[in-house]
Amino acid sequence: MQFGEGLVGQCGMDKRQRLVDIPPDATPVNSALLRVMPKNLVVLPVLFENQVKAVIELASVSSFTTSQRTFLEQLTDSIGIVLNSIEATMQTKAC
Repeated sequence: MQFGEGLVGQCGMDKRQRLVDIPPDATPVNSALLRVMPKNLVVLPVLFENQVKAVIELASVSSFTTSQRTFLEQLTDSIGIVLNSIEATMQTKAC
């Protein structure tokens, strides 16, 4: 996927969280145990020093609350730090 392509690409390009209400006629999420229709989808950029390291997409069977979205934003900050540390370690070992 390229920057700007789809929800994940748009999120990576503009570095902003996106919240989407899922229409009732969308395809359900299937797993080995259940089949369920999500209510919301949130797409979050994982940043380190304003550089996109990853994008996370999560669905929920109920609407995401403001506190849940705030928690996820804070969590992605921590994930960005971890991903940057892993990347730096890998570059050091490659030298």
